[in-house]
Amino acid sequence: MFCKNGEAVIKEGDEGDKFYIIKKGTCQWSKSNGEKGELTEGMFFGERALRTKERRAATIAATSELLLLAMTAKDFEALLGPVVEIIDGRINQYKRMAEAFEKEQKEAQSPKAKETTESSEKQTSKSSGEEDIASKRDKVCGLKELVTIGLLGKGAFGYVSLVEDPKTSKSYALKAIKKAQIVELGQQAHIISEKRVMEKMYNLFLVNLHCTYKDKLRVYFLLDACLGGELFTILRHRRYFDEPTARFYTACVGMFFF
Repeated sequence: MFCKNGEAVIKEGDEGDKFYIIKKGTCQWSKSNGEKGELTEGMFFGERALRTKERRAATIAATSELLLLAMTAKDFEALLGPVVEIIDGRINQYKRMAEAFEKEQKEAQSPKAKETTESSEKQTSKSSGEEDIASKRDKVCGLKELVTIGLLGKGAFGYVSLVEDPKTSKSYALKAIKKAQIVELGQQAHIISEKRVMEKMYNLFLVNLHCTYKDKLRVYFLLDACLGGELFTILRHRRYFDEPTARFYTACVGMFFF
């Protein structure tokens, strides 16, 4: 199935009778509540409508020339029967995330939440006693003082913004993670582990953690702003790198251990 740039593949609210795999190109999913995201080669969509008989949960439109592999419900069951349990698990995860998002929205809009919202609390990152690592981290301002420049991306748990410390004019990436979804999906230990691991490391070849914050609805990680993009995404589009480029990136990984 071929779609032109801008053409809608499926629309939110429609009945679903096909499952799609992206063979070539990219597309964007969007919902009426403003949520959106990108799908790229190798990803798939449409399984939820086939398994639950629910209407399409989002609109998906091509953002480039798009080549899709389309599969009917009958073919879906015949070919993907062995992995249906995995797919069902993913669908259930989506449902929990949606419920957590709705719960968070209601809490944010309630009068109580507006009156009792905690002031942003700055938590200076420490390095488990290693003062040499702690001293390398930037001394940054509080959460409310950060100036938002723009949105870098959105994900299942929150969003990442490009921000600036007005005192130093240095830019950072501020990752905001929704507390409600963390609790709903049982990811508390994962988030804590991520924070502890990042606090123990500092290297010019890593995305370093400089500070953490929290407020009523979210926890925040203040990270290095790496605006060149994700290496895996670039490699996926280019297919391969020339030898000098491959050597450079390999050396970057190796330098982490020195």
